[in-house]
Amino acid sequence: MVPHNTIDGPLPSASSLGSNILIRQPPNSFEVFYIRIDRRGTFWMYPNLGGPFQSIDETEKAINSFLDMQQCEARTGTKKENTYSEKWYLVQAILDHFNDENNLSGNLAYELEDLLRKQWVLENLRWYYHFNFTTKQKADDNPSTGNKLFFAEVSYIKEKDALEVNCCRMIKSIAEGGHCFGCKNNGSPDMQHPIETDAYTGGHLDGYLPFGCDDLSSSDDNDDDGDEEEEEEDDDDD
Repeated sequence: MVPHNTIDGPLPSASSLGSNILIRQPPNSFEVFYIRIDRRGTFWMYPNLGGPFQSIDETEKAINSFLDMQQCEARTGTKKENTYSEKWYLVQAILDHFNDENNLSGNLAYELEDLLRKQWVLENLRWYYHFNFTTKQKADDNPSTGNKLFFAEVSYIKEKDALEVNCCRMIKSIAEGGHCFGCKNNGSPDMQHPIETDAYTGGHLDGYLPFGCDDLSSSDDNDDDGDEEEEEEDDDDD
């Protein structure tokens, strides 16, 4: 779920299509799809629906085929539950964007290991989303050094129905992390930020989410717990 900004217009840095992650939520569907455009103009989809694709039209066809298959599986009782949340796929797209921008591929590319924290921030009438997550590299087999903590920030661009990747950085020192009122005031005081506070845009003003908007983050948490709740219900039935 993505809240709408109360103002239109891109951020000053939103000039590169490659730094945008497009959002697609078809009518009459709870599914949310993210589309990343790499530096070569190729389209990648999250969740993975095949590809890579050469145009937006191809991604739309892939989404329609996926939804048709879901409806067929629902009718036949063969539909499989999704093991990841919507935000997992978004963070995967952000991390792949980071790998692409830094020419990291193969064993050197960072892979998403765990999504730790997430928090909506509203500042100057614009929505931001902050994430902490851990990554690993196939080239690093040492468990003591393999897990890397990252911070990422995206902001919602209404007229493009897209998320601008403002920041994706490794956190090298938790003790020296930057301050963020947006996370601290709205229920995520443990969110780790880059020490360079100009690396991220939202969270510098001492404010709070409007009444009721904290439900946005709690609904994301409920999505993540969905599989566990279903397993508990199955156990009770037994």
